[in-house]
Amino acid sequence: MKKMKYIFITIMLLLLLVGCSREDENETHSFQKMKEEVNEVFQLAKDGKYENLNILCNEVILPETDELKVMRFPVYTFTKEMTLKEKLGFYKNVVFPKLLDVDTVEEKHIVDTTSYDFDTKTFSRDYAYMMEHGDELEDSVHIGYDVKEEYKSVETIPEGVCFNIALGKIGGIVQKKSAFVASNFEEIKTYNCYLDDLSDSYLLMDGEKTVAEAKMEIEKYLNEHYPLIGENGIQNEVCEITVRKIPNTEFHIFDARRTLSYEGIPVKTQGNTEISNEVAVLGQAYLCESNKVDILLGFVNCFDSGSVDEVYEEFISFEEIMERLSYYMTDGTIFNLKYAGLEYRMFTEVVEEVGYYIWTPYWSFLVENPNDNSIIRVYINMKTGEIDSYQS
Repeated sequence: MKKMKYIFITIMLLLLLVGCSREDENETHSFQKMKEEVNEVFQLAKDGKYENLNILCNEVILPETDELKVMRFPVYTFTKEMTLKEKLGFYKNVVFPKLLDVDTVEEKHIVDTTSYDFDTKTFSRDYAYMMEHGDELEDSVHIGYDVKEEYKSVETIPEGVCFNIALGKIGGIVQKKSAFVASNFEEIKTYNCYLDDLSDSYLLMDGEKTVAEAKMEIEKYLNEHYPLIGENGIQNEVCEITVRKIPNTEFHIFDARRTLSYEGIPVKTQGNTEISNEVAVLGQAYLCESNKVDILLGFVNCFDSGSVDEVYEEFISFEEIMERLSYYMTDGTIFNLKYAGLEYRMFTEVVEEVGYYIWTPYWSFLVENPNDNSIIRVYINMKTGEIDSYQS
């Protein structure tokens, strides 16, 4: 009987220990505490704690803030109640002046304006007529602005966003105003702005610039000219730069792929996704002379004021995050971990016919497969530990 009692006590102790280990596995921390442990955990990883991970990056990229938030942004769209005149006014009074560096937009330069009249089944291409009869016409509008002698051109599409702007030197050199004209220029080198040395310099049309200088100038320009960007701490952020050679010249352009950032955390920098309702910020900006974006491709994000949807209080410990990453990457290969940091993943949501962008913070890792030099992006949910990955 006494022997059975000892066995029972032993079993209870074992169960208690198992329970404690499970509790430790799911241990959560505040973000401030997590930031304190990150470098210590990462140093252990660099010292060879994980046989299948070769740590090549020096640190984990963390924002200055001590709390992480889920952000919600209503997307500026044209509503069913808006008249065509109101839609045209939005482009003419809000979008074009900012993008073209002018105080007012001259109507004589607004061209190729298109609206579909459902009653007559015809398209109108006359801006003056549309402004006069804007209350009568329905639905979509496509509007452009063009000054041939200055090689300025803007094309827009419906839903309150602007797509494609071409202005400045490049258009004059190649005698074209298309915003896509620079995409065929000779590619010299591509830089990942989070991983690579950006000190290389290249000759632009008004002197040499380093890649780092170009990054700063493009971000500054876009933040000053994109409607509504900058409110709530949202900023444009250049995540990749391709240097291209302008044909038949000695000059180069910086072809920058951009995203957005909030409190130092970039929004999803990878367009490919297999997750439903997930999107990325799309856009390119070309720099060929100082302090001026020459060509812009992609959306002008016209967010209404965003709001904090949730403040994260606790997270899975970073030690557990690294354990999960190591286990996930195990297949007999030693993978090169090249980047570790935080990134917002952006999901769409429609509530009562209103579209929203939801930004949710994740751990983001760039892992290189040495067998083929391919880059794998691994995202780990900070609260649940769930993992997604994409091939770059």
